[in-house]
Amino acid sequence: MSKIILLIDDDQDHLDLLKLAVKQVDSRFNCISFVYPDDALKVLSTFSELPLCIFIDFNLPRKEGIECLYEIRKIQTYNDIKVAMYAAKVPAVVREALKEAGADVVFQKPGKLSDYKKIIEEIIYPKDRNIRRLIAN
Repeated sequence: MSKIILLIDDDQDHLDLLKLAVKQVDSRFNCISFVYPDDALKVLSTFSELPLCIFIDFNLPRKEGIECLYEIRKIQTYNDIKVAMYAAKVPAVVREALKEAGADVVFQKPGKLSDYKKIIEEIIYPKDRNIRRLIAN
């Protein structure tokens, strides 16, 4: 299993929280973060080992998160990478659009580190295929 987690978010506080949650779930993971999706996609193509998961904020500068998701899903090599999309608010119509575009998980940013840890743990080490019970509406 790859030990790389890619994080794409323009909010440094949120990136720090995600990194902390990932490290508390499994300290062996290496989090690589980017502010801009296009930079992340360029670097992704150079990895010798693909990330296990990519977390993408929906609202990003220069390119929306869903555009980044479309680009990832166009490349067959990346089809096995889990992609988790999130935002402060995720209306049902946006949730459905993201799922149709290829997001494996869509969630609303939780308020507590413990909630992030639960979501991340279920994505990385799923006990079952029904992770919706942990995802905020």
